[in-house]
Amino acid sequence: MDPILIPYICIIVFALAIFLADYLGRMSDKEAKDEETDQVVAHTVSVEVQALKDQLLEYLTMVKKGGQVVVTERGKPVAIIHGLADAKPTADE
Repeated sequence: MDPILIPYICIIVFALAIFLADYLGRMSDKEAKDEETDQVVAHTVSVEVQALKDQLLEYLTMVKKGGQVVVTERGKPVAIIHGLADAKPTADE
């Protein structure tokens, strides 16, 4: 292998590692769905305030199905959104 290529290969490997870490981080914030039933698996996700504002309906759907959302501001938790245990279905559900 040509010694001149070694730094370029290192840069490419490093960039791939950063991309993979970012991708896996984004995947952990998404809803986990059961492939066969399309049911949301109850779990907790963490989301920044702006992302929550942008995708509120998506997160509320997850909460309705048993999930929990930890709202963060600059990386620090400020609130938890969870469903009500004794909530009765409304007419539109």
